[in-house]
Amino acid sequence: MARFLVFTLLLVTQLAFSQAAGFQFIENKNQWPSQVAYKADLRSGYLYLEKNGFLYNLYDAHAVNKYVKNHFSKETNFHKKELGWHSFRVSFLNCNSDVKILGKQQTKAYYNYFLGNNPNNWAEKAFGYHKISYQNIYNGIDLNYYSQLFNLKYDFIVSPTGNVSDIELNYTGADKLEIKNNRLHIFTKVNHIIEDQPYAYQIIEGEKIEIECN
Repeated sequence: MARFLVFTLLLVTQLAFSQAAGFQFIENKNQWPSQVAYKADLRSGYLYLEKNGFLYNLYDAHAVNKYVKNHFSKETNFHKKELGWHSFRVSFLNCNSDVKILGKQQTKAYYNYFLGNNPNNWAEKAFGYHKISYQNIYNGIDLNYYSQLFNLKYDFIVSPTGNVSDIELNYTGADKLEIKNNRLHIFTKVNHIIEDQPYAYQIIEGEKIEIECN
């Protein structure tokens, strides 16, 4: 009987997402650059899912709160030019070039984008999805990206033909990376993101068996 290995990672951030039950990955129908497959609006920035990785584009939520307060009271003396942004990328090293990215759990709502006066950049009926599946990201390995309440989560599903050692993630653009208590801490100038220790398991005869990993 074939046995699959599931390798799951949880991102715990100081950001709050736009919806209590998770958030939506909205499909790109030409309203964003072509390398973007799906985009999620975070309360403190944006997440872009691309064919070879993830791009986080985040801003200083505390500064935005000051700007909102300044809208009602000029005493705060805050100017928009003070708003700081920081982007970092997570790339799949040596991944397959023919990766397919599919949206799952489609939302009932859809979005229209009529921005600017060029109809070529407009998009109609762009649906949101609660889960995104990267198929054959490495030989015999898929990836699912989704959310649980206020946390992002992604799983690597390794088939019997896959090799766990093929999975390599490269982080670029962060101010600092540090491992504390087996958790990956990602520091930027506007926030601090934590990835929990990877959790790996197999389903053997209907029972979840944990596998040691780090």
